[in-house]
Amino acid sequence: MSEPEEKFKVIFNSLIETTKTNLYNNFPNEFSTVDSARENIFGYFSIACQFLQNVKNVTDKSTDLKNSVVSPILNRCIYENFLIFAFLLEDIPNNMIILYKTQYKEQDLLIKSWETGYANIDRLQPRISSRKVRNDKLKVKYSINTTTSDSEGITSGFTPEKMLRILRREHPTTTLIPLIEFLNSVLYKELSGLSHLSPFWKDELVTILDDQDFPLGTGVTREDKESWADTQKAISVFLMALFFTEIEMKFNYGEKENLKYLWSELIPLSEIFEEGYKFRYESYFNS
Repeated sequence: MSEPEEKFKVIFNSLIETTKTNLYNNFPNEFSTVDSARENIFGYFSIACQFLQNVKNVTDKSTDLKNSVVSPILNRCIYENFLIFAFLLEDIPNNMIILYKTQYKEQDLLIKSWETGYANIDRLQPRISSRKVRNDKLKVKYSINTTTSDSEGITSGFTPEKMLRILRREHPTTTLIPLIEFLNSVLYKELSGLSHLSPFWKDELVTILDDQDFPLGTGVTREDKESWADTQKAISVFLMALFFTEIEMKFNYGEKENLKYLWSELIPLSEIFEEGYKFRYESYFNS
């Protein structure tokens, strides 16, 4: 490993640990009274870190790399985590409420579909009752008006488009909007295609499974597989850099210089990384 690679690894791993510690132990006082804000923000970040570790495991070059076919699914999960995470940080007091309204709405729709379609399945009724009890607690705790329209904050899922719709309405000038629009278009759709095995992307995954035991005639080489694994690993690192940077912009934990170094190493790897950086973070680091 070269010296720059070693430096990057040390800084990156340090950011994971210090960020976890800061979010848990040094959550800003101004947001400490927002119900469950620390727990949710820490939770989304920690889950992303675990997905990152899973990407590292399945792209380990000491293996045959067949397990790397799941890396797009893991990266898609990291990205979806990032969307909710960044959305919450944009307006913690208000967007935490939207988070819980969304959770309520999703479960409410699910419960109603079960009640409508499966009322005759006796063994399913305890599950329905349990969900209703939990959801009713949310309804009371957050004074959720079940007749409130979607435009007022209750959505049936935290999809990228619904988050964008709220951001455009409530924070029309935030640079988070063009960043998400860009990444949805050039990264998320590809990760989703690979995750859902759409015909176009399925062929790419099949090449990773082509080997001497089950030759598929794709012509893929070991070097091709390693290149694929490196790309997926780089995407996971890029996505975590988004987390780190959003946290630093919001909470100022003193990691700006370390993040500058990370971005200086990431940007040359991909035009997606570079343009994503320009959409939101370039002005921050130049200020």
